[in-house]
Amino acid sequence: MKKVLVITVCLLFIASIGLNIYQYRKIIDEKEINMNMAKYYMSTSEVTFMNAFAVTDQDIMEYIADPANLSNFIESIQAADLYYLAASKCVTEHQLNKGQSFSYIQSRDLINGYLQELRSYRKYLISNKNGSYVHTDQIAMVIADLKTIANWLSERSKNKNFQVYNDDDFYKEVYDNLNSDIKGNYFIGFSGW
Repeated sequence: MKKVLVITVCLLFIASIGLNIYQYRKIIDEKEINMNMAKYYMSTSEVTFMNAFAVTDQDIMEYIADPANLSNFIESIQAADLYYLAASKCVTEHQLNKGQSFSYIQSRDLINGYLQELRSYRKYLISNKNGSYVHTDQIAMVIADLKTIANWLSERSKNKNFQVYNDDDFYKEVYDNLNSDIKGNYFIGFSGW
């Protein structure tokens, strides 16, 4: 009887170890899948954002003066933002540096602020063929800021940096290079800066 009890305890112990190893491996596999998905979506976001500027050889301001072209440009930036959102949803805590923020809201809000300006411009182009747009300088600054972001993403892509950036990274690496007043309306910063 004692022998059966010892064998049973040993078998339960071995089964417990096997189950723990299985669960640990499953967690590691899930983290790896999430990391690979985040990198895939991030690389796609970077390329899609950069490609918004690569669609024409002409000056980008001339290109977007056509509402159809402007719509294509807006859609490309929106698609890049959606890939970025998908990448950020895949990020897990182990992918961030210690103490790094999980916040992606302000950088996405800023991109959406730029897109809102471009949508207003598109609305004007569609509804008012006569006269000049009063805020052309603002649109030029929006395009310049988006180009600055595209260049930053291009550098990340060249360096095979497909880690999902957060608001801290965006602020430290690109924010100061943006010139439009819009940045102050959509990206207000954190106390840690």
